[in-house]
Amino acid sequence: MALTLLVIDRNPLVRTRCRRTVECSPLDVDEVLEAESAQQGMEILDRQWVDAVILDGMLPKGQSKELVKKIRKHEVLGEMPLLVTTADGRAARRNALVAAGADYTLVRPFQPWQLIAKLKFSMQEDVQE
Repeated sequence: MALTLLVIDRNPLVRTRCRRTVECSPLDVDEVLEAESAQQGMEILDRQWVDAVILDGMLPKGQSKELVKKIRKHEVLGEMPLLVTTADGRAARRNALVAAGADYTLVRPFQPWQLIAKLKFSMQEDVQE
């Protein structure tokens, strides 16, 4: 089953790195969509099926946490794997994102294999449920 992933990050270099990482991975990825804001990401999610989201955990004005909550409350998207990347490695910040509904957090900078491992694991959990 080919996957469609969405990368929501305000930094185009991070979006590109995530896209290239998953495209060069053993994951069967059909398409990687990109959004630079929570609003743009939600617009994509409203009109197109996505198998998993990689989200910037440091979007301005608490948008990351709010988007995580919005996705989790959504009738169709609520069970989608959601990985949040953040430059803030403090446990309190990461725990707040997980409490909001993120499946995993990944502290930047991260190695490509770490992103793939988290995605693979979250996709396996999604299939098992």
